[in-house]
Amino acid sequence: MAKQHRLSLWKDPLQTTRVGNSVATDTNSDLSFTLNVRSAEWSCFSETLGSDHHIIQLTVAHTRKPRGIGMVQITEWGSFRGALHVETTINGVDDWVRKVLDIADQHTKRMQLKEDSPAIDTHLLHLWEEEDIFSKDGTGRN
Repeated sequence: MAKQHRLSLWKDPLQTTRVGNSVATDTNSDLSFTLNVRSAEWSCFSETLGSDHHIIQLTVAHTRKPRGIGMVQITEWGSFRGALHVETTINGVDDWVRKVLDIADQHTKRMQLKEDSPAIDTHLLHLWEEEDIFSKDGTGRN
């Protein structure tokens, strides 16, 4: 059943985990299962703290996957809309879509993300750019 659910059993079969009594011997009845764990270390302490079970420790190694670092695309939608000339008659959908995508590409910046900044808030970046433009001379002119 454990294999059906892709569980891994961590245990030392030679080490007992339950203290026997006058009727039963020491047994190793305690089980420790994990899912999607590649590396772990199982150990059983001699201390029972008054119980008939020994303390079991399962140390699981945790490895963090590195984040993917790629490119971000930021489209200036205002300038895109200004450059887009809406045609009332569309002769060919494929040509029209290609023109719209070309105009969008012309008004899109591409930035390489870095390890210290693997994600970007495009709305916040746009606000910073707007603030930068207006702070140069107070009029918005460059």
